Amino acid sequence: MKKNMHIWKTKFKITNIFLVFYITIFVFILIFNFYIIGLRLINVPKISDFNPEKFTRNFEKYITISEAGVEISNEGKDILKKHGAWIQILNSNLKEVNSVYTPSNIPLKYTTLELVHGHKYDIENNSIFIYEKEDQNKKYIYIVGFSLDDIAKHTIVFHPSEYRSIFTKIIFILVVDIFVIIFLAYLVLARKFANPINKIIEAIDYLACGEYDKKYSEKGIYKHVFYNLNSLGYVLNKSLEKRKEIEQVRREWIYSISHDLKTPLASIKGFAEIMKNQDYSFSEHEMKNYSRIIWEKSVFIQSLIEDLNLTSKLENKLIPLKIKRIKMNDFLKDIILQIQNDPIYIKYKLIFKDSKDKIYANIDEDLMKRAIFNLIINSLKYNNENIIVEVIIYQRDDVCIVIKDNGIGIKENDLKHIFERYYRGTNTSSSTEGSGLGMAIAKEIIHLHHGDVFVQSKVNEGVEITIQLH
Repeated sequence: MKKNMHIWKTKFKITNIFLVFYITIFVFILIFNFYIIGLRLINVPKISDFNPEKFTRNFEKYITISEAGVEISNEGKDILKKHGAWIQILNSNLKEVNSVYTPSNIPLKYTTLELVHGHKYDIENNSIFIYEKEDQNKKYIYIVGFSLDDIAKHTIVFHPSEYRSIFTKIIFILVVDIFVIIFLAYLVLARKFANPINKIIEAIDYLACGEYDKKYSEKGIYKHVFYNLNSLGYVLNKSLEKRKEIEQVRREWIYSISHDLKTPLASIKGFAEIMKNQDYSFSEHEMKNYSRIIWEKSVFIQSLIEDLNLTSKLENKLIPLKIKRIKMNDFLKDIILQIQNDPIYIKYKLIFKDSKDKIYANIDEDLMKRAIFNLIINSLKYNNENIIVEVIIYQRDDVCIVIKDNGIGIKENDLKHIFERYYRGTNTSSSTEGSGLGMAIAKEIIHLHHGDVFVQSKVNEGVEITIQLH
């Protein structure tokens, strides 16, 4: 109920804003238009400056009364022709005594009623105006006429007593119209503007509360907004799933790394307790053997701590690169020789396929050595002794280093996580020691050099890792 009230208030407020905005703009435009017209910046043509009644009254100056009769001056005839008018002069018996440009269907004599009727309602498709000319004790009536196509007049008859009632009704109708317009405006604006905006606000509220599964119809004037909201929800949902997945991997890594630490610590603690016991005497060989084991376990623990520290520094870009121009052919040879001379990996077959060309790259020698060493050792460590690992270097647009083997491969589910921190694939036995950070460290170092690393694999067909240095 509270939420519905909030939605209604929001919708009402938004609709009011739009309605007030439109009314304000409408009034402003009207005022502005009147202002422009008042300044005569826009020339509004008048319907006509010609007043036929005034013209008729003023025409008497062109009429001359004499003993011989009544005449119309040439100037008057020209003015009549200019305005498309005609004139008929009548004596006291309402009979024509003179005329100019009179249509053939105009009567030559009138009754008083005919003349009054014609003055009010026109005659023979002609609009007439009547006035008189008096001179030398003689009085004549003259009619000035116009075609109805040029001049027309209409008579309005109303009852003053009903004026107030009509005015009240008009005001009532205007008020009803205004309310109807406002009501329709609310319906239209609420549907077109307020409802979509309210849905947008609702969608943002859901996203803020972590509900990313809501979908909205992508239509109307806010179609693109709803599309982006749906896309944002999808991205946030995927991000949430990814975070949960990473968190699960992290927990598993913590459990795994804790187990890996317990084993060497147990060995160190056990042998240390034996060596400090005064009841036992040890031969020199035994002391050296125990010391060796303690040293190896200590080195392993130190390696784990260093990997964690290095990962944190790489993630936060706290390691300054010492860039040098290095000949990559010799650089890779040295790494492979170092691995082959290690007693642990002497039994593995490691092949280096050098390029005929001399290939150079700008790298931090120590960090890049660490990255490539990790990638090669990873191929050797998780395969049997029959594996063949090939290291290939070539240059096209970029310097490319390929490390591929014919080992057990990586499962598809593990492949997408292979470079993630803390991840140990299902192909890795629980007895294999390692921090689970080697591949992630390698990737971070390569990216720090603005390079890329890609991996391809099929189960029982091996793994191929490609490093590209731009």
